[in-house]
Formats: sequence, C-alpha cells, structure tokens
Amino acid sequence: MTDQELKDLVASLAEDRKKSREEFEKSREEFDRRMKESREKFDRRMEETARVMEELGRKVDKVCGKVGGVDESGAQVDRQLEKTARTMEELGRKVDKVCGKMGGIDENLGYHAELFFQDAFRRKKVFGGVRYDYIDTNTEREGDSGKMEVDIMLYNGDSVALIEVKNRIHPNFVKEFANDRVKKFRTLYPDYDDYKLYLGIAAFSFDKKVLEEAKTYGVGIVKQLGEGIEVEADGLKAY
Repeated sequence: MTDQELKDLVASLAEDRKKSREEFEKSREEFDRRMKESREKFDRRMEETARVMEELGRKVDKVCGKVGGVDESGAQVDRQLEKTARTMEELGRKVDKVCGKMGGIDENLGYHAELFFQDAFRRKKVFGGVRYDYIDTNTEREGDSGKMEVDIMLYNGDSVALIEVKNRIHPNFVKEFANDRVKKFRTLYPDYDDYKLYLGIAAFSFDKKVLEEAKTYGVGIVKQLGEGIEVEADGLKAY
C-alpha cells in the first residue's frame, strides 16, 4: 500500500467514524424525544387512573350506603354491585396497559444504554487503569451449574473485567453481582481460573445507595461523559 493509499484509507475511516457519531447523536435525540412523549403520556394516563379510582371510591361508598339502607331492594343492590365490578375490571385493564407501556420504555432505555457503553469500550478497552486486548458483548454460557449472561466482558492475558449495563440499578444488585455472579463465573469459565477478575456497573445515572454499595464491594462505576465514558475505580477489588 502506497503512502497516498494509506492517507486515503485513514481519511475514509475518519469520515466513516464522523458519520457514525452523527447518526448516533440523531438516534439519541430521537430516542430522547420519544422518551419525553412517553413520559408525558404516562403522566396523563396516571392522572386518568387517579380520576377513575376516585370515581370508583365514590361509587363503592354509594353502594355501601345503599346496602345499609332499608329502602333499597336486593335486586337494586345486585345491579349496583355488578356495575361496580365492571368498573373495577375496566380499571384493571387500564392499569395493566399503563404498566405494559412502562415496561416497554424500560426495555428501550436498557437497549440504548447497552449500545452506548459497548461502543465506548470497543473504542477504548480500558477499565480501572487496566488495558485489555479483547471485548465480548452479550455473551452467554450455560453449564450444569446454570446459565450466565454478560453485557460486556474485557480480557487480556491475566485479567478479566465483567461490566453489567442497566437502565436502573437496584442496590441489592451490587451485592448479588459481587457474590453470586462471581461464583457462577468462576464455575462456568474455568479457563479464567487464574485470572484477576474485576467488576463494573454502567448506567446513565446512579442513586446514592448504589454508589455506596459499589464502594463497599469494590465495584467500578461507569458513567456517560459526552460521547465517551468516565470510570470511577477507586478501591476497585480483584476477585
């Protein structure tokens, strides 16, 4: 390859990377717009649900009052109870629909987060000051002891880093990650028995309790920083 061909190749790669970043930004802007719309729709549905609950409460109070009245016949009470039952059934369907929409939003956010952090680690395979040679994403291994999925796995000749990506991280997950999942990894990946194992959790935001738990168990924190990432690895523990 001539010097000019090499220059042309580098220029082409730079242009492709620029286009990829622009497409990613457009995709993220569109996702944020849709997310805002979904939140607004959810808020409206919750307000509607609250109104239905309030109306239902009034109807239940009315029925109970009629049941206690001596001037109401049993047939009238039965009709009121049937009507209330239908209202409650309709309310249940609305609540299920709202919960289903929220579940879809969480899945989209989780998928978006995985793509972002995986792409960032592909560009720079460094975690906690350790440089890695390879990266595997969304890997799965199954054996007699069970099954394990890993969002991001970095490795070199003597170290492995397991990084879990979440939309929302519960504090209990940190403990489970540091205890149960480490044991499962050692069982399912015996070829890494002699390797130092490091853990990390990645998300767009963290609450205080999660950060405290991560510090307790020596788990690294990976956050978004512009188009890249920021890794907080003070006290990172080798398992």
